[in-house]
Amino acid sequence: MSITHHIRKLLDIQDPNITFEDHFITDGDVRGIPCHIVEGKLTYIPKACEQCGVKNENHEVRKNGTQSSRLTLPLNG
Repeated sequence: MSITHHIRKLLDIQDPNITFEDHFITDGDVRGIPCHIVEGKLTYIPKACEQCGVKNENHEVRKNGTQSSRLTLPLNG
């Protein structure tokens, strides 16, 4: 199983379209609170155009590109 599968399971993320790449966890500061920052990517390939119904056979139909997501986990301090 992939690292993405294990991270989704650990964080209880249900969406299978969220993936994690190398170096996805960094330490940082959000609004003055030290935390771990987990960065993932939300993306999927639509099966057809929602407007006209044309099938996405050659990956020509796109749904708003990709979206970066950030999950912050406060450090116990």
